[in-house]
Amino acid sequence: VGSSPADLTKDDVVTTRRLVEGMLLPSGNDAAYALAIAAKGSPNAFVEEMNRQAKILGMTGAHFANPDGIHQNDHYMTFRDLALLGMLALEDPVIMQFAGVANDTVTISDEAREWKNTNELVNQQSKYYCPYAIGMKTGYTRPAEYCLMSAFRLSDGRNLVVGVFGYADSYKRFNDVNDELSATERKAGSVTSITGPASSLVLNLGLTAVVVVGAFRVNQGAIQGGVILAALQYFVMILNAMMGITRIFVMWSKGEASARRVADVL
Repeated sequence: VGSSPADLTKDDVVTTRRLVEGMLLPSGNDAAYALAIAAKGSPNAFVEEMNRQAKILGMTGAHFANPDGIHQNDHYMTFRDLALLGMLALEDPVIMQFAGVANDTVTISDEAREWKNTNELVNQQSKYYCPYAIGMKTGYTRPAEYCLMSAFRLSDGRNLVVGVFGYADSYKRFNDVNDELSATERKAGSVTSITGPASSLVLNLGLTAVVVVGAFRVNQGAIQGGVILAALQYFVMILNAMMGITRIFVMWSKGEASARRVADVL
């Protein structure tokens, strides 16, 4: 399998941040090797450090043989470890800064170069664009075929990492991830559309009943006005509780969809 480059040359002077961008946007394997040599002196020494860090992070199903992911029999990672690595990447501001960039014009050695992100989900000009996508990474080798780990920030503020693997068609992976995400959002929205109006109706009817019946009883001298105020406060407390329950339903709905997706992968 040919290696995808960031078109670096041996005379280029490049910052570490630019090398990270070169790996994330055009999938530059040359950038990965340059970073490995800069960090540890050689690709082999860097790979040793990769495996050491993997053990520290609890990635029990991972073993690295090179810095760039080109296929080797002893270079592998389980779906679980990929998901773990994806969640850790979300916490790195440098990775996430570049992972969500669709295109960038960079200047290296006084030469302008165009880098395009291979993740179609973050490209607003692409038919596969997803407004919730915040980046991550594509991949391809002949044995693994087309793969994708992508991160999303959902409408409720939660982050979600989705992985799809083994696609013969490069673009179908983006389409399937979009379909899965849309289904998750639709289900959560349908839960909200049912629980929200229903709870509002019940509470509004209850408040109306308290006011009407309470006013009638006060006029009869059966109860004092303070009792009505206490009852209204009670209903406000119920309203806040119902709003909290609605949010729980939404999060549960989205969590269930995510759990199904993880179960399918594992």
